[in-house]
Amino acid sequence: MNQMVQDPDVARLSKAFFEKQRDANYRRMDRVFAVLMGVQWVAGTIVALLISPKTYAGASASIHPHVFQAIIGGGLLSSLPIALALLRPGKASTRQVICGAQMLWSALLIHLTGGRIETHFHVFGSLAFVAFYRDWKLLPTATVVVAADHLLRGLLAPASVYGIANPEWWRFLEHAFWVTFEDVVLMMSCIHGVGEMKDNALRRAEAEVLSHTLDRRVQERTEQLTSANAQLTESIKRQQEAQQQLIEASRKAGMADVATAVLHNVGNVLNSVNVSSGVVTDTLRQSQTSAVAKVAQLVSQPDVVTLLASHPKAKHVAPYLTQVSSAIAEEQGEMLRELDSLQRNVEHIKVIVSMQQTHAKGVHGMVEPLSLAQLLDDAVTMNSLSCEKDGVEIQRDYAAVPEVMVDRHKVFQIVLNLLTNARHAVKDTGKAGRITLRLRGEGPMARLEVEDNGCGISAENMKRMFNHGFTTKKEGHGFGLHSSACNAREMGGDLTCQSDGEDRGATFVLALPLYVAKAAA
Repeated sequence: MNQMVQDPDVARLSKAFFEKQRDANYRRMDRVFAVLMGVQWVAGTIVALLISPKTYAGASASIHPHVFQAIIGGGLLSSLPIALALLRPGKASTRQVICGAQMLWSALLIHLTGGRIETHFHVFGSLAFVAFYRDWKLLPTATVVVAADHLLRGLLAPASVYGIANPEWWRFLEHAFWVTFEDVVLMMSCIHGVGEMKDNALRRAEAEVLSHTLDRRVQERTEQLTSANAQLTESIKRQQEAQQQLIEASRKAGMADVATAVLHNVGNVLNSVNVSSGVVTDTLRQSQTSAVAKVAQLVSQPDVVTLLASHPKAKHVAPYLTQVSSAIAEEQGEMLRELDSLQRNVEHIKVIVSMQQTHAKGVHGMVEPLSLAQLLDDAVTMNSLSCEKDGVEIQRDYAAVPEVMVDRHKVFQIVLNLLTNARHAVKDTGKAGRITLRLRGEGPMARLEVEDNGCGISAENMKRMFNHGFTTKKEGHGFGLHSSACNAREMGGDLTCQSDGEDRGATFVLALPLYVAKAAA
């Protein structure tokens, strides 16, 4: 409070509010006394008519002089205060004139009532009314007017003041004493009232300054928040753009993972194709068909019969032909087996390529009916050769689950990523690996599980498993699981992981909303 009083703004506003409130009170009381002067004029005339008797001279009667004194004297007493209250409201001179006139009205009423002691109370009532101005300087004026009236009329016409013809000369001092006593009380009241007005003005000034201070602070804070909001909006916009770029990068990374898996499996098949073609090439190079050509050249001569009969090695021709025939048949069987293997491998490549085309030909982001079991089988087929090469067994446990309405690309990328991670986790342990695929329907969700008995996941890594850029692979990029989790959430599902720790395997669970295709349509 004291600190705010010392504030120049508070002091200035407090003074202004106080002066405004005091001036309003002065003007209001001026109007009140203007009305009171008129009422007293009428009341004084009525009192004179009722109380003052008529005077008689023989049979004729005339109006008592008190009536004329009430009408003329009262009019003179009331006219000037009323005029000043209307023309110069709030002025100190107006208050002083009103105060003097009011005390003279008390003197007039006392005179009109013949000095009745009850009428003297009008003096104290007038002083109380004057105190409503809350200006203690008016009370000495009122006291002087009352004392002078009582002194002069006590000397010249004591009966009009005290109701008796011969009062003590000092009696006016007694009346002045009681008036002074009331003045002291009323002065204290005026000073206290002015203090209250100052306190009210001070509190209002403090509230005003505090309000302005708060408004300024609110405005400053609003500007700061507006600026911060603009920065936040810009930051959110940049984050959204960055997230969009991240999603696009993750999508491309997922597509790259699918392409890598396709190329990896095609590469494995091509290795087998290369081995088969090499075997066929070597067999053809070492074929015994050249020996047949020599025998054919021999038997094509004109005298082949004489030559065979006379040649010492002619007896070996038949066994040699039998041996060559047997070798050719053997070569033919081996080449047929390799060609059959080559055909199967080429067919496998066609299946992989066809499967990739099936999952890639649709529009990315389009929702379509999808059999999760068929999608799992496609992913297993694509990884079958890699799993066989790494000695990983794939087990399937499918429950009957209706078709769902999802984005084929996203689900296939998720499943392929989970299978690839599971194969790598099993491969790193060096033991006989096993991957189990489960498909269940639980309430409104389809639950797809990929469980492996691989290297497991530590508790520390479990917390960061789906963070962007986190990977435990030496050549990993950290996009796979993060993008898979994002894709799962975009489809209204979730991707979670469970592991009891290192060397205890892991289970990844993909939950998707089980919207039946027919019901959705």
